[in-house]
Amino acid sequence: GGVPATDFVPVIGEGLGGNPANSRYYINGANRANTGTPNGSPGRLGFGASGAFAELSNADIGEVIVYDRVLTKSERHDVGRYLQNKWGIPGNYLDSSTFANHGTMSAFSGADAGEGLDLDGNFVYAVNAGGPSIAVGSQFFTNENVTAGFSLSSNNILPAWATIPEYGASPADDALESVMHAIRWSGGANPINNISIDMDVTPGDTYKLQLLFSENINSLGPGSRIMDISVNGRQQVDQFLDANAITGHNANDPLVQGAVFTYEFTANASLATVVIEAAHFGNDSNPALNALTLENLSQPGGSSIATGTATIGNFSGGDVGEGLDLDGNFLYAVNVGGEETTVRDVTFADNVGPPPAGVVITAQNHANNWYAPVNYGDSADDNALEVAMADIRWSGRPNNIEVFLQDLTPGQDYKLQLLFDEACCDRGVDIFIDGQLVGDNIPTGPGGDALGWVFTFEFNAPDSGLNIAIDARDTPFADHNPILNAFTLEIVPNVIPEPTSAALLLLTLAPAALRRRLH
Repeated sequence: GGVPATDFVPVIGEGLGGNPANSRYYINGANRANTGTPNGSPGRLGFGASGAFAELSNADIGEVIVYDRVLTKSERHDVGRYLQNKWGIPGNYLDSSTFANHGTMSAFSGADAGEGLDLDGNFVYAVNAGGPSIAVGSQFFTNENVTAGFSLSSNNILPAWATIPEYGASPADDALESVMHAIRWSGGANPINNISIDMDVTPGDTYKLQLLFSENINSLGPGSRIMDISVNGRQQVDQFLDANAITGHNANDPLVQGAVFTYEFTANASLATVVIEAAHFGNDSNPALNALTLENLSQPGGSSIATGTATIGNFSGGDVGEGLDLDGNFLYAVNVGGEETTVRDVTFADNVGPPPAGVVITAQNHANNWYAPVNYGDSADDNALEVAMADIRWSGRPNNIEVFLQDLTPGQDYKLQLLFDEACCDRGVDIFIDGQLVGDNIPTGPGGDALGWVFTFEFNAPDSGLNIAIDARDTPFADHNPILNAFTLEIVPNVIPEPTSAALLLLTLAPAALRRRLH
């Protein structure tokens, strides 16, 4: 592998033969074989001048140990410890980055309690890799594009990959099946392409990572896809992550289980990095990932779910008294499908191109002049609002529209307005805020030529981000493709409660210096 040896430093080499599709050669615990399926059978063990890559060496051979069978992983580690101790190799054999098989790999059968996944706690991230944001029980899996502090790099995406799993009939199981139907993957074996994930973390805090896998080509059995996993630059799984072997899946059986890799670590930097690489052998050398979670174990009581009050109503234009709150201090206002327009105090930003800074919008389609001409009235504000409501973003069932708003101030009060005006169809949507259903079967129209719908959500921000998902798949309306015309987010002055009479009395009786400090 082009890794040079170091003078006067002992090296452990391990060769495994037997299964022609599973040959390996380890240098200090890291597999350096270029292929798991060499031609022919091993005839001799060569040091320095044999094999496809002859690299001459003048090293001394300290010891050679040969077994007449393939050792188990535990036995191989025992031999490694023996050689390490005998030949004075420094460090801890199993804790070094090259002798790593850490964490646990196990099967899960669903999303309900006792089915193999941890979905309760303070989750910094829960991400549906390749798919839309979906609530799974009490946990909300977001699309990676609308997840602050998170980035995922891979060559390809499949929102619906091969066979959808079947974990059970509960709502949480059904939602998890949708999560596990999508993947991010990287292709190409020369060189092998990785999946790389970066996540913002807090140094010194302890985290639990769960990587979720499902081999959705159900005609494949164990050995179909074998992967390595590195966390924070250290290899934690070396060619043992085989989802079908972990779940016991046999070819053509129903997909009733998934595989999860669980690993706990303490962050020593502000960024945690996970790399998934496919092994050099197996039926498929392309790494794939369905989903992941990262739980902060050091802060188990935290909550990042915005709770508040939701209302739904109609509006008939942009003037005062016509149904919309357009006076105040607005952090964001976006015409999600059209050009910039100003209505009273609010300038709706242009979203024909990229949205404004701090806003991430994910939708599959854009319909220009969806409802043209809208006619709310003849005033300048009515005409300006008609511009905002003429175009839409929309997604095809079962995909959502995702809106992620950043740079909120924790503890600050806000008012969100989502604006809809339907051009054609009997349509309604469900609205999720930070994974919680806050608007059930909200109509988008038709309200008539001069009537739109506004969904309002007033809340106190628990953190700096707000995740909005607009979903239409399970509504009783005829059309199940979600739409959105425009939205606003207003900064609402926090209300300071009036002091009680007892508090006023205490303030009156307090010394003057203390009163100054209290004020």
